Amino acid sequence: MTVDEVVSKLKSESTEGVKNGWSILDTRGEETYGLNFSKVQSIAKKIKNDPCLADELYASNNHDLKVLATCIDDASSYSLDELNNRVSQLYLSPFAEKFCQQVMAKSAHAVHFIDKWSNCEVGDFKCYAYFTLAEVAKNKNNLSDEFYARHLRDIAETIHAEPDTVKEAMQ
Repeated sequence: MTVDEVVSKLKSESTEGVKNGWSILDTRGEETYGLNFSKVQSIAKKIKNDPCLADELYASNNHDLKVLATCIDDASSYSLDELNNRVSQLYLSPFAEKFCQQVMAKSAHAVHFIDKWSNCEVGDFKCYAYFTLAEVAKNKNNLSDEFYARHLRDIAETIHAEPDTVKEAMQ
């Protein structure tokens, strides 16, 4: 499927009510066609995994296309540097949360970024760390109980001093 075909499909599935429901904070001012996550996921199932198409969608200025990209991306295709570069395209939003859940948490580099970001001074990155940590915790993995206990202790010690956006991600 091409980007133009994806755009046509998303536009045909758009809903004005959903479009009006996305706030400027949710989309960081980017265009949206007005799709909820379940609609985007149903479209993604038809496309399957396509990391090349995902790259093109991430480069757009459309919130819905970026969310779709997280659903068709291949977490295993990223090197550490490539994943670091992709993260530079994120902004604190439902798109970033979906990226952390769909791509970051499934990558071989999830623990590296969780540890790096949870100790970062930048609030957005702390949110990404906790979005990823929550998703990793839901999935079967070989991480030790001490890994999770350490992060839970850090959350308990720092949550009251964090900005509201980080507190929400820590929840």
